Formats: sequence, structure tokens, C-alpha cells
Amino acid sequence: MSNQDLTAALREFQEYKRIREEADNAMKTLQAKITAHMAMQDVTEMVVDVYRVSYKPVTSTRLNTTALKAAKPDIFAQFSTTTTARRFVVA
Repeated sequence: MSNQDLTAALREFQEYKRIREEADNAMKTLQAKITAHMAMQDVTEMVVDVYRVSYKPVTSTRLNTTALKAAKPDIFAQFSTTTTARRFVVA
């Protein structure tokens, strides 16, 4: 790939990134409108035409690794795993 081709690919990548960000913002705006309507109706689920929409709380339990590492560093070390990944960044 030539430098010119690489520049064109990076420019195209940035354009798609911008389009994705715009789409994400538009989706967040629409979601806010839909959930506001659901809140006004005091419902967590609804069916509209062919769409089934739900907006419910989800509860999850997570391990506080910072507290575990401070309180029980030996157990933290025993059950910790290290992973390596690559991160692609265009700035």
C-alpha cells in the first residue's frame, strides 16, 4: 500500500468514524424520546406496530478488584489473570 493509498484509507476510516458518532448521537436522542414516552405512560414494556420495546432495570454484581487487592492481595494475585490486546487508534 502506498503512502497515498494509506492516507486515503485513514481519511475514509475517520469519515466512517464520524458517521458512526453521528448515528450514535441520533440513536441516543431517539432512545431518550422513546423512554420519556414510556415513563409518561408508566410502563416498562410496550408493543407498537411490529416493535416490542422494553426499558427495565438490570442488576448485576461485580467484584470490587481495588478493594480485594487492598484487603487480600494474596487472593487477588492467586485469581488474577493478565491479558494483552492490541488497540487501534487513529488520531
